[in-house]
Amino acid sequence: MVGSCLRVIEPYRTHDTIDPFYIKNWFEANYVDVDYQDVFGPHSSYDEGRTNGRDFLEQSALGDAPKVLLNGYVLDDSGIIVEKFEENLMLEVMRITHELQEAVMQGKLHDRLNVENWIMEQKDVVPRYNKHILRTISQKNILDFTNVFECEIGSSLSDFIRLEESEKTQCITKRMRYIKKTDVDNTMPLTLWIAVDLDTVHGRQMVYNALKFLKRSKKTRIELLRPLPMRVASRALSEHMCENRPPELIIQTLKASSTHSCQPDKIAWGGKASEGVFFTES
Repeated sequence: MVGSCLRVIEPYRTHDTIDPFYIKNWFEANYVDVDYQDVFGPHSSYDEGRTNGRDFLEQSALGDAPKVLLNGYVLDDSGIIVEKFEENLMLEVMRITHELQEAVMQGKLHDRLNVENWIMEQKDVVPRYNKHILRTISQKNILDFTNVFECEIGSSLSDFIRLEESEKTQCITKRMRYIKKTDVDNTMPLTLWIAVDLDTVHGRQMVYNALKFLKRSKKTRIELLRPLPMRVASRALSEHMCENRPPELIIQTLKASSTHSCQPDKIAWGGKASEGVFFTES
């Protein structure tokens, strides 16, 4: 099988692309008793593997093909070129083998453990890449917190629009009212800003999912960034969420409105609303 693959690829070894017609002609000439469509056509094992491979690259955010994974470790793109492939592969095998041998000697890896699961649990192995985060980093789509501007513009939207981007960040930060699991005033290592439209089912579902996550985390705080304009019912829900109410209470409210239009009677709790990240049109 390997020899056959090499014979097919050899004429195109130095080419950027391989002509599919050449593959088809070579296959039909060497395997006259096998139908080409059964092997390479839609719903074939080859097509299923190709589709699964493409889906894996998209879901794992590893990037474009080709990619080489060795026991779950992704080899660097610069190391999988033809001239360096064998050398880099052997070096990686030696590196991983040493780690596995050391784990066995220390009793951290034994027969009762699944080796794959053990590798995925190691601190230097990323179980899943988030393509949204990676894309954001590559585009340098980040907020500038270096400005020490004191935001004193009130809640006027027109004044806010005229600010520099870094000044807008400071004004938004100053008005933050975070939702936390507990009332303890301590440092939270993870902060989530969620830009969401509470007038939509999708928006309320997103907030609902975020709050479910917050219930299981004592190290996270959440803030909602709300668009303008908002309907009265959505504004009431948004403002009450700024009062640091328990996530459980907010979740109960969102359950009532997650699949329905946001009705005032489903979300009104009463009480004074806190100032949140909200600017009014002047």
